[in-house]
Amino acid sequence: MSSHFGTLKILKLCELAAIIIYALLGMTTSLMFFAGLRFLIGIANAGMTPMIQVLLSKASNRLSTVFSMSLSAQSLGSLAGSILGAYLSQFMPLNNLFYIASGALMISYVLLKKGELDNSTAPT
Repeated sequence: MSSHFGTLKILKLCELAAIIIYALLGMTTSLMFFAGLRFLIGIANAGMTPMIQVLLSKASNRLSTVFSMSLSAQSLGSLAGSILGAYLSQFMPLNNLFYIASGALMISYVLLKKGELDNSTAPT
């Protein structure tokens, strides 16, 4: 699919979807709606992860090192995110954590767009 639409386009689309879904998760009051949105987050993550792997593999010729570092960073992020979320939930309602996640993804999206613009104007 990425060969047809482009890796960056799919990554940006999945990231935008995740931003919207996390914001909706913060507003939901229904357990079934929450479960459905969590399922959609899984789909967005399943779209982002391979696209990130493809972009990383294009940036380096040391594939095994790139993939192991990427997996380590993902695992560390899951650990740190869980710990930080548990800590912050003591001081604020849980729905605010979804807004924070949406905001963090928004920052990531803006940086992705900025990097894309910087690369498109760079001399070749």
